[in-house]
Order: sequence, then C-alpha cells, then structure tokens
Amino acid sequence: MPEVSDSHEIVRQTTEFYERELRSSLEAEHRDEFVAIEPVSRTYYLGQRMSDATRQARAAFPNRRECAHHAIH
Repeated sequence: MPEVSDSHEIVRQTTEFYERELRSSLEAEHRDEFVAIEPVSRTYYLGQRMSDATRQARAAFPNRRECAHHAIH
C-alpha cells in the first residue's frame, strides 16, 4: 500500500479498516480503550488513553501519520 499523506484519506482508510476488520473484536475485548491505526501497514496500538495508543504508533512509525479511534461506541 502506498504512503498516504492526505489527512482526509488517512481518516477514510483507517475508519474503513477499523469498521471492517477491528471493530467487533476490539469492542468486545477492549471496552473504553483507544486504538491508533497506522494507515500503511494497518498495524494498530491500544491504550487506556488516546495519547497512550498514539505514543506507541509514533514510536513504531516515527515518520508516518496515524489516526486514532475510540474502540467502543
């Protein structure tokens, strides 16, 4: 998958991935946690706070952008 630089495209791709691949399992097992998704690799990181998940994603991919989603609605 090519590098994604447009913020709207990052949100669209990570939201689609979250809804299709992660939502049901994360909402069942990680209630009230946050998930940060790296859009190119689709690697995701969980945290008790949004900043925890984001920090993990930035540490793993310091030159890429991520999009964070709350794991339960």
